[in-house]
Amino acid sequence: MQGDPNKQKKRGDCVLKLVPSEEQEVTLHISLSDIEPRIWRRLQVSDAISLHELHLAIQGAFGWKNNHLHSFIVKQGEVYSLRPSAFDFNAEDEDGDSRLIHLYDLIQRQIKSFRYVYDMGDNWMHKIKIEQVQKKTRDILAPLCVDGARHGPPEDCGGSLGYEELLEALQDSQHPQHAEALRSLTQSFDPQQFNLRQANAHIKKMLDGNMR
Repeated sequence: MQGDPNKQKKRGDCVLKLVPSEEQEVTLHISLSDIEPRIWRRLQVSDAISLHELHLAIQGAFGWKNNHLHSFIVKQGEVYSLRPSAFDFNAEDEDGDSRLIHLYDLIQRQIKSFRYVYDMGDNWMHKIKIEQVQKKTRDILAPLCVDGARHGPPEDCGGSLGYEELLEALQDSQHPQHAEALRSLTQSFDPQQFNLRQANAHIKKMLDGNMR
């Protein structure tokens, strides 16, 4: 497994280039903010993927269950989601439709990083970096997770602070919330583990179940 790119030579510093009329392969590095050690995934997707499809791929890669609202924040004042007004149900603040925006739209604008937030209560903020755009190496560019680190947090655990408290309780058998922490998680939960095969199985299941 490759290391975190923050410790390697930086990628994506050059100008992002698209070849007209040709589908291209895009490498994305996606990391959760406010959690250390970092939880991250590297995905390879088509530049033709919509932001809605990317949302589903991220859900699968991190083990989320798609139970909550989400939004993509391209820049201040430019937000896309599946339903209008994911942040505020004020018609004046209505978000753009993530099904109508594709990755190549952002690449053409030289957008090299943007954000994705899932669950407006727990506020799981992800940073998405476009690492590479190249000719496709697969005939069908279905979203594919190729690398990553650490298990994704469980749903509804209270965001980054709640997850930190959960791990503290889990690791200390004398902690007053230890038994409750154990009950709230599956027996197989290991915060240090990343299962690449499982991540790709979840991505496929998420896309197959939500793109009909």
